[in-house]
Amino acid sequence: MRTGFGLMALAAVLALPPGAFAQQASPLSALYDTDNPVTLVGEIVQVDWTPPRARLHVQDASTNQRWVILGGSPHDLSPEQRASVRVGDRVRVVAFQSRNRICDPACNGFGDTFTRADGSSLVTPPLPPHHP
Repeated sequence: MRTGFGLMALAAVLALPPGAFAQQASPLSALYDTDNPVTLVGEIVQVDWTPPRARLHVQDASTNQRWVILGGSPHDLSPEQRASVRVGDRVRVVAFQSRNRICDPACNGFGDTFTRADGSSLVTPPLPPHHP
């Protein structure tokens, strides 16, 4: 019974005209401040490949603040791509900080772009940014 109701609800949403939710905030912007991205430049201190989202722990060099940045699903990366991301790598991450702004013990954010210190993509081939 629930499955039937869920399918009807999904069909009703899909039948709406384009832009019907234009005034609604995106799910990303509900949790993260997508209007004010932050740029972190520092060193990877830990990487977690646990689904549903990979987490990159970065020590920002300019503030010495540790950040935990959510990325995409680890399943979107090949084993070679995952192996190329190592603790100690210097990176530049553009991220959206969590709306609660709590930074104890670390700030939390959602990564938009991940590059190496030399400007190359952190993973190859590069993944698209997570624009809201």
